[in-house]
Amino acid sequence: TSMNDYNTYIPTRQLAEFVMKNEVAWQMRDSLIGFTCAEGNDLSVEDREYDYENNQMFSILADAKNCKIFDSELGDRKGFEDLIEWSVDEDLLVLVDNELLLCIASCDKKQVLDMVA
Repeated sequence: TSMNDYNTYIPTRQLAEFVMKNEVAWQMRDSLIGFTCAEGNDLSVEDREYDYENNQMFSILADAKNCKIFDSELGDRKGFEDLIEWSVDEDLLVLVDNELLLCIASCDKKQVLDMVA
């Protein structure tokens, strides 16, 4: 699959596992940007709130029907402008069920693209 094939779907379970283990930026439509942290196991009290946000994001991802590569030029950016502006061209954007956008850093991108059968 080429990078230009923006109808490329990524297997949800593999993507969720990747997101749990790596640092990924994300945005739910019309909300603030969040970040997962790879070592989120020992959280301080301040981080609990942040963890709640992450849990919301993970629950969307866990039940996702489709996760596909998002083209910021052609896709509907509404509600995701912050994350799209924040990301760089080399990053990989993945749209989850049209309600969650994930930004995978360019250095990790290949791992995610390799999931595409």
